[in-house]
Amino acid sequence: MFELILNNERFAVGFDDLPRLIAERDDYRILAMSRTLVAGFSVIGQLAADGVVELVQLDLDTELDW
Repeated sequence: MFELILNNERFAVGFDDLPRLIAERDDYRILAMSRTLVAGFSVIGQLAADGVVELVQLDLDTELDW
């Protein structure tokens, strides 16, 4: 859970620096990475009209290759 909280902070302070999910749209961004406890994950955020970033999708890859 701690690793996912760090991503909330990343969206909150660096939304404009994240890659666009859709090339023509500035309001959707994606963060994809791996961490210690999760093999890989992606989070999609949307910038709402009022300036709030909403995290709208989380995909987890839990298949570790030990």
